[in-house]
Amino acid sequence: MKNYKKFFYFFAFVLFAIFFVILNINYLQMEKVKKEILQIQANNLIQFINAFNKVYQDSFEKYKIPINEKTVHLMPVVEIRDIAKEFSKRVNAEVEIKMISTNPRNPHNMANEEEAKILSLFQKNQKKYIMKTKNNEIFYYKPLYISKTCLQCHLSKEKTPSYIKDHYDNSYGYKIGDLKGAIVVIIRKSVFLKLLKQGFIIRVISAIIIYLMILIIVFILLRKIEALDKKYISELISANEKLEKEKEKAEQATKVKSEFLANMSHEIRTPLNSMFGFIKLLEEKIKDKENKENLNIIKKSGEILLNIINDILDFSKIEAGKFSIEKIAFNLKDELNIIYKLFQNTAKEENIKLHIDEKNTDVCIVTDPTRLKQIISNLLSNAIKFTPEGKNVYLIVKYDDNSNELYVEVKDEGIGIPKDKLEIIFKAFSQADSSTTRQYGGTGLGLSISSSLVKFLGGTLQVESEEGKGSRFYFTIPVQKSKKNTQKETKVVDDKKYNYHILLVEDNKANQMFMKVILKKLGLTFDIANDGIEAIELYKKNYDKYKLILMDENMPNMTGSEATVEIRRFEKENNLSPVFIVALTANVLTDQKNRFVKIGMDDYLSKPLDIEKLKNILNKIN
Repeated sequence: MKNYKKFFYFFAFVLFAIFFVILNINYLQMEKVKKEILQIQANNLIQFINAFNKVYQDSFEKYKIPINEKTVHLMPVVEIRDIAKEFSKRVNAEVEIKMISTNPRNPHNMANEEEAKILSLFQKNQKKYIMKTKNNEIFYYKPLYISKTCLQCHLSKEKTPSYIKDHYDNSYGYKIGDLKGAIVVIIRKSVFLKLLKQGFIIRVISAIIIYLMILIIVFILLRKIEALDKKYISELISANEKLEKEKEKAEQATKVKSEFLANMSHEIRTPLNSMFGFIKLLEEKIKDKENKENLNIIKKSGEILLNIINDILDFSKIEAGKFSIEKIAFNLKDELNIIYKLFQNTAKEENIKLHIDEKNTDVCIVTDPTRLKQIISNLLSNAIKFTPEGKNVYLIVKYDDNSNELYVEVKDEGIGIPKDKLEIIFKAFSQADSSTTRQYGGTGLGLSISSSLVKFLGGTLQVESEEGKGSRFYFTIPVQKSKKNTQKETKVVDDKKYNYHILLVEDNKANQMFMKVILKKLGLTFDIANDGIEAIELYKKNYDKYKLILMDENMPNMTGSEATVEIRRFEKENNLSPVFIVALTANVLTDQKNRFVKIGMDDYLSKPLDIEKLKNILNKIN
C-alpha cells in the first residue's frame, strides 16, 4: 500500500507540474492574442474616425459649405477632439483618443518628445502603425496624411478661408501625402488585464476540473490494482510455499537416491574387490586350460556387474546435472590403439572381424579422453553384441585440421533397428524390443549415456539403421589441436618392493584377506584396524611407524572420514608431519571423492582395487 501511496503522490505532483507549465504557456499565448485583439479594435476605432472625418470633409466640398466662424466648429478635425472626450467618458476613461502633431493649430495637440520620435518614424519609414506599452497603458499610433480636402486650410495662407487665416499663423505649406500628425488610441491596461483575467480564470477552472478527474480515475485504478496485487501476492506466496515443499521433497528424494546409490555401489563393489583380487591371483597360479576358462567366466560375469553399476552411477550423475567434462591434451592414435586392442580380443572371441579406419589421427587433441573412450567403447560393445558370427564391425575415426573437428563412426552388420524404434533407443532403460534384453542382455543405458556424453562434448549422436542389415552410429565434436600430450602417463615398476610399514583400515574380512596377499607381495608390512576407532588408537600409538594409511569409508562404529578428521586433529595438536592417507572405498560418486579430499585425505582408490594405481601411489610416497 505504501508504494501505491508514494506513486499516487508522485503522479499528482508531476501532473500538477505539467498543468502549471501548460497554464503558464497558455497565459503567455492568451496575452499575445488579447494584444492582437486590442490592436484590431484600436485600428477599427481609428478607421471609424477616419471614415467619419472623410465623410464630413467630402460633405464640405460637395455642398460648397464655406468655412467661417459658424461652420468651422462642424469640421471633423475640430469635432474629433470633442467626440474623443465624449467617447472616453462613456467607457469610464478606459479608452482615450487624441490627435498629435509637431505643427498643430491647437496647442493641446502638440506632440511631446516621445510622440515626436514616433511621428519621425512614420515620416521616415511610412509605417502603418506603432504599438507601445507604457505605465500600464497600451498606445496605438496611426499616422494621418494630408488629403485633397485638407489643402483648403493647409495649402497656403493666401488661399485659406479668411476665418482660418485670421486666427492661425501656422500649419501651412502642405501638399497631398504629407504627414500631418497621428491619431492615438490609449487603452488602459486594466481593460487588457480584465479580458485576460476572464479568459485565464475560465482556463484555470477547466484545468483544475480535469486535474481532479484524472487524479480520481488514477486513484480508483490504483485501488483496483492494489486489490489485484494483494490477491496475486497471496496466490504467489501460496504457490511459493507449495514449490518450497515440493523442492524439499525433491531434495529429500535426491538425497535418499544419492545415499542409496552410494550404499549400493559400496555394498556391491566391496565383495567385487576381493573377488577380482583373488581372480587375478588365481590367474597367475592356475595353468589348467579348463579351470582357466571357468575362472574367465567368473571374471566376465563380475565385469558385466561392474559395468551395470558404472552405467547406473553415470546416468544418475547426468540426470542430477553433476556431470563434469575435463579438457586434457592426449594423442588420439594412442587412445584408439588401446580401444582397438581391447575390443579386438572381444570381437575375436565372438568370431567377428573388427576393422579400424583412421585418417589424420596421429595428433594431440584437447577434449575429455575418458568420456571419448567411454562413448566409443559403448558403441563398439553394442555393435559386437548385436552382430552375428562371421560378420564385420567398423570403427572409423577422422580428424579435420581445417575445422578442428573429430568425426567418429561405428558401423556394424548386425540385426539393425526398426524405423519406428529409432526415436526411443536414446532414452534411458530403452531397447528396440523387450526380447532384445532377454536375448542379448544389458540395462538399456549405454546409448542414453553415450548420447548425453556426446552433447557434453559439443556434438549430437546420430543413427542410421536398416532392420536385418545393420546400424551406423556417428557424431562430430569440436576439439582443439595441441602441441604436447598433457595426459598423465602411468609409470609402474612391476617387481619393485616397498620396504615400509602401513596401516590398513578395512572391516570386510574377505577384503582383508585379499589385501594381505597384495601388500605382502609388494613387500609391505602392515597393521589392520577393523574400524575408525581402532585406526585412531593404532595411529596414536605408532604414528612414527606409518608412512601410509589405506582407509575404507563405510565401517561400523566410526567411518573413515570421521577417523581421518580425528587423525588430522591429533597431528595438528602435536605438531606432527601429516601421514599420507588414501581412501580405499567403493564410494565412487564425484561428490564423495571431493568430500574425501576436503576432510584431509591425500588420494583416492576405488574398489575393485586397481593394483597398478596402488603402485603409482606407493612410488609417489617413496
